[in-house]
Amino acid sequence: MGSQSWELTGWSATEWARQIAGRGDVTVTIDATSGGVDVDPASGQIRIDPHAAELSVDDRGRVPTTRTLIDRLSHPILAGLVLDGASRAAHSRWHGRVSDTVPDGVLEVAWALDVARAHRRLIIRSPRSRLFLRSAAPVTMPLVGSPRLLLERVLPQVDAGVLPRWVGERIRPVVEDAFGTDVVAECTQIWRQVLTLRDSDEEQLLALSEQWCRLIPETDPGGGRGAGSGPGEETGQPVGSNDTEPCDDPSGAAVDNDNDGGSGEPGADPSDQEASLGAGAGDASDRLDPSTGIGSGWMDLLRDLAAETSAEAELELHQALGPQPTPEKRANDAQRDLAAAAARSVFDAKALTRIRHRPPTDTEVAERAAIVRRLKRAQYEAPRQVTEQVAYPAGKARTSGLVQRAAQRANGQVVTATPWRRNRRKVAEKPPLHVGVVVDVSGSMDRWLPAAGTVIWSLAEAAAELGGTAAATGFGGTVTALLGPRARANRVPVVPGGSSSTGCAEAMSAVTAGADLTTAFGARVLVVLTDGELPSHEASAIGERVRYLRRHDVQVVWALTGDRERASVIPEDTTVVDHVTPNAFAGLVSDAIATALEQGAHR
Repeated sequence: MGSQSWELTGWSATEWARQIAGRGDVTVTIDATSGGVDVDPASGQIRIDPHAAELSVDDRGRVPTTRTLIDRLSHPILAGLVLDGASRAAHSRWHGRVSDTVPDGVLEVAWALDVARAHRRLIIRSPRSRLFLRSAAPVTMPLVGSPRLLLERVLPQVDAGVLPRWVGERIRPVVEDAFGTDVVAECTQIWRQVLTLRDSDEEQLLALSEQWCRLIPETDPGGGRGAGSGPGEETGQPVGSNDTEPCDDPSGAAVDNDNDGGSGEPGADPSDQEASLGAGAGDASDRLDPSTGIGSGWMDLLRDLAAETSAEAELELHQALGPQPTPEKRANDAQRDLAAAAARSVFDAKALTRIRHRPPTDTEVAERAAIVRRLKRAQYEAPRQVTEQVAYPAGKARTSGLVQRAAQRANGQVVTATPWRRNRRKVAEKPPLHVGVVVDVSGSMDRWLPAAGTVIWSLAEAAAELGGTAAATGFGGTVTALLGPRARANRVPVVPGGSSSTGCAEAMSAVTAGADLTTAFGARVLVVLTDGELPSHEASAIGERVRYLRRHDVQVVWALTGDRERASVIPEDTTVVDHVTPNAFAGLVSDAIATALEQGAHR
């Protein structure tokens, strides 16, 4: 980071902090600072350490935004540090009004106790703030968990509702062992009075802080003060170095300015810092109960707290986002959007007017009639006679059913017996036809284009008579419309030739949406006529289209004019037919559609 810093303006941390603090002069900057966050309530300046907030800032100073709840839940530590600074800017402005005659030691205690009050006021206004403040607590709490720091900075946060109760239950025995039960009880009464103070009660706050200093001996049984986040703590000098003033730290240890927010010498062994929680006069760590996890386990407690709050943030994020779509649903949504966009582009009004037609020949009229009759037979299902049991007199009765019916009546039970049988005719609903045709119109496909036009014309007639939709496109460098959705062509469309073999994936997408191939009912078939010599870079996109269609039970027929061994692209899970001649193309298409209709009629 160096000495460079960036201000988070606009709809970012600054705007959000201003709303929380109710002040327009609040600014949030990303800059290296001790303790994770540093705030000056008088000026409203809030500095956040990017390393503590687990942020990655690029050369332009771009960082994650805190505009929405989802943004904040995605970066809960950053949100917690912003709220920590904003709450102090809102409720700790008394610090700028304090007289210079107030001892530094008393001022430091007042600042440490007032953070719990500021957090409590924020949680009352916005209960969700508790999660973010708790997420940032492992950053803002001193790294060295001495009994004095635990008493001043941690236990008040439990009563303020920021930290969970289990943290207080694990810490309080250590503090009581260091200072005595009576002293801790009196300190508890002091910080609970602080929690109820108004923002303007700075005199009462300072009086309570002075009382606190008289309760706590000048020699800290568990070590000196640690780094905090407040005015006067970023210079690296000890706060309250005058030995004659109450509550001063006699050790005179300088406040650590390293980014880890700890105290002690820079670069010190973390294990030594952890051990300092129980270290002191008489080696207090020997007297600590190992089951509390305090002493050498202060870092374990912070890790447990971080894990718990991280799980809560993930749960809140999941609830805020709602049920997440499966990978298959995301893929389906993406393909559906692609198909809709392609259909709008290919089948626009101007493109449909550019389709050329010619009168059909007598042979083509006969071929169309044969295709329609073939599909009608496949769609038809003769009515069936089914036998069903009924509870009222109809036809021949079963003796066992009559006996069961009489017994149920005699016992006052609900009559469920069905003694009689009847026969009725069952007529199946005829499935509609949804068919799409994609034709490769590259130079090598010239011989098949007239036959393709005939098949497209016949399918339009069949879709009109059987109910359903049909659409057709051609690809040959560009994608062209050959049959518009729900169009009933009176004449045969002329399939124009193309230059190259690109555009197959887009043509398939346009037909998918144009012919409603992914609808839930009916016979759904996509026929692709090609020589198979397609660009290899389109193979992946073509395969994705085919998988999308197959997930919707659409039959895909891959009709090759040559040998399948020579085809460069053959998608998986398709019905591959090779050596298709122009005369056999119409029969191939009608057979594939008839098979789908028969399956739909008998499903």
